[in-house]
Amino acid sequence: MKEHWKLWLATIACVIVMVFCSRRAYNAFHERPPDWVKTEDRVGPSISRDAQLNAAWKSFSDLLGSVRRESEQQQLPVGGVSLLALETDVTNALSIVTEPMMNQGFNPLKNVQASIGGDEKRFVGFYTTDGGPIPFTIVRVPGRPRNPPVTLHLNSPIAAGETQWVVRVERRRAPVNIGKDGKAQAGLGRFPRTPNAVYGRAIGLPPGSVIVRNVPAATATVAEGVAPLVSWIGTATNTNAPMSVVFTPPK
Repeated sequence: MKEHWKLWLATIACVIVMVFCSRRAYNAFHERPPDWVKTEDRVGPSISRDAQLNAAWKSFSDLLGSVRRESEQQQLPVGGVSLLALETDVTNALSIVTEPMMNQGFNPLKNVQASIGGDEKRFVGFYTTDGGPIPFTIVRVPGRPRNPPVTLHLNSPIAAGETQWVVRVERRRAPVNIGKDGKAQAGLGRFPRTPNAVYGRAIGLPPGSVIVRNVPAATATVAEGVAPLVSWIGTATNTNAPMSVVFTPPK
């Protein structure tokens, strides 16, 4: 009997030591990561301080509002919203895209995982749908030098089982082809094949561009002006043809 008590006491002592060591290791790693793990805290620039970003964000915000109204009318969730704002050279663009962050746990989630997803040098930042910059930490690990994971530090935590939209902003090469006649064609592809959600896609053209045609024309909304904007709002069931705009670039 005494031997059993000794065994139990030894087991309990081992568990206590393991918990203590694990806790010390966690604290040491959390407060001071190993040398092979490099972190960098970043935050995107203020939208109002960048003229190009500010103009593109206004178009994106209007598109997001239209998609939300359409989703309420159809009683369907928002599937995603994106804007591709072409620069003057039409070969580069500013991309603004919504990204869902889901909390699949049981407790509120304030720090969520994401990734740069492209060229880090051209990445602008993460934002709330209201335009506020979201601080994030880049975790540099040897295995992912070109696409490092990041941790977003949200202003308001995501409730258990809920989804919060964030907005990814980056500069990228534009999907534009220029023909021998000097006309350019920009394509956005199709809506995701999810019929029970409302999507919004838009192409913003450089100032001075002239629209030749857009496809599909029946479901497109064209905003003429100094910098024309073509957008599509709908579901994969009623608007799932490849979306594109043919235009004459500014001279």
